[in-house]
Amino acid sequence: MSLSPIPVFVVSLKKDTDRRAVIAERLAALDIEFAFFDAFNAKEDLHTLSADEVYVDPKKHISPPEYGCSLSHAFLYKKLVNEQIAHALILEDDAIPLPELATFLQTQSYLKAPLMTLYHGRSYVKPGVSIPLFDEVVARPLNLNCSHTVAYTLNLEAAKQLMHATSPVTDIPDWPMEIADLGACIVRPVLVQHPPHEQGSGLAIERRRKPKSLKRYLTKAHYRRKWRRRRSERIEPQLLPADYPLDSL
Repeated sequence: MSLSPIPVFVVSLKKDTDRRAVIAERLAALDIEFAFFDAFNAKEDLHTLSADEVYVDPKKHISPPEYGCSLSHAFLYKKLVNEQIAHALILEDDAIPLPELATFLQTQSYLKAPLMTLYHGRSYVKPGVSIPLFDEVVARPLNLNCSHTVAYTLNLEAAKQLMHATSPVTDIPDWPMEIADLGACIVRPVLVQHPPHEQGSGLAIERRRKPKSLKRYLTKAHYRRKWRRRRSERIEPQLLPADYPLDSL
């Protein structure tokens, strides 16, 4: 019997059969049923989309894999809204679910916030605010976006707002809007891990190579984020070391 009271979707390219086999085994070990959600292959199919679905800005130099990741999550938001799915857990196919994920689902801890990221990079949260979930696990409300969409839960209202923010898709993966404004939280400790970026995500490598535009200093959004950051508590990511034996998870 599945431990998940909500639908679980794993975003994955059809052709990535090895990745699919690994995460299927990991979720089966936790007795969590799931469905694959076929990721969008932008390298092959980006030209088939309408202007309502994606706007390719030549000035942004976004790669096809980056568009593919953004579009995959955007299409999943539309699925949740069209099918009126009240809550869902979204995983990417390189996620490493930890045993505590099953407890998170059993206790329906996802009800404590409209959106919860179960794996995250460096984050800026509201100082002194902590929402108990179970055992020693807590949720910390965000003041700013955090990186990574490896694993998160969201409710229908959050899905609607994210769908609106990705109609059309115009930017790189991760969050298309300030999810702190949705009441989003990070979960500490993380309930899902990710292979070290040196071993895994090509998107992470591409992003590190790209210089940041100086034009950001001319935007109101930049200074708004800077003000929010100053009023936040910084939380460092919980990452696996590069030599961690992944087979032990």
